[in-house]
Order: sequence, then C-alpha cells, then structure tokens
Amino acid sequence: MLSCLQVLCEEEMLLWVKTTLHKELTCLKVEELALQSMFSPASGTWLQRTLRQMDDEAGVNQSKLQISLQDYEEEVEEKKSAP
Repeated sequence: MLSCLQVLCEEEMLLWVKTTLHKELTCLKVEELALQSMFSPASGTWLQRTLRQMDDEAGVNQSKLQISLQDYEEEVEEKKSAP
C-alpha cells in the first residue's frame, strides 16, 4: 500500500503531465489556426477571438488545477495531523 507521501507525489506528477499536455494541445491549436489564417485572411478577427478564448480556458484550467492540488494537500495534512 502506498504511503500518503507517495500518493501525493504521484498525484502531483499526474497533474503536471495533464498541464503539460494541455499546454502542448493549446500550442498545436494555435499553430493550426495560424496556418488556417494564412489561407483565409478574412478570418483575422475570428482568429484573435479564438486565441483569446483559448488563453482564457487555459487560465481557468490552470486555476482549477492549482485549487484541486491545494485541496488535496490540505486533506493530506489533515490526515497527518489526525490522531
């Protein structure tokens, strides 16, 4: 059975992998949109709006990730301090 510390380390690693993959996906989407805009100059405002939306979503996801990690760490600390 894994100790609380091992579980926490694994959880942090999984959250880091999730964040990294999300960043990579965002970069790929940006590259795809940039290539599409090269062939469709009329979509410039659409591209800007989409990029802003993707940035907003990434920020929200990062905040959710940080909050869930903080909640988990607090839960682990409570379990450690419980008799």
